Amino acid sequence: MIELSPVLRIALCSLLTYRIAELITIDEGPGAIFDSFRRYLGRRASVTGSKIIRELALLFQCPFCIGVWIGAISSFLVFFPSAVGDGVLVVGGIVGAQALFSSIGGRFGSND
Repeated sequence: MIELSPVLRIALCSLLTYRIAELITIDEGPGAIFDSFRRYLGRRASVTGSKIIRELALLFQCPFCIGVWIGAISSFLVFFPSAVGDGVLVVGGIVGAQALFSSIGGRFGSND
């Protein structure tokens, strides 16, 4: 097994957090689950007028806001290393890097 350095753990955790935040707030997700959930929260917020539901609806629409919470949770993988956690960080980091590069390419490059 390869031991991950603390700096690499933080970098991978950052990329993992980026991907999960983007998935929850922007992407539809498998079976449009995230899109449906965001629309459900929006409808519930407008119907009930509940401040908690309204704040949750706003939270799940903001990648920066949800990223704070995802980052706080995923940081446990950095501070409490394990073989399974390292696997999650490596796979999640690769997926996050791919998503980041695709986003950058879409903004500055051509998809043709």
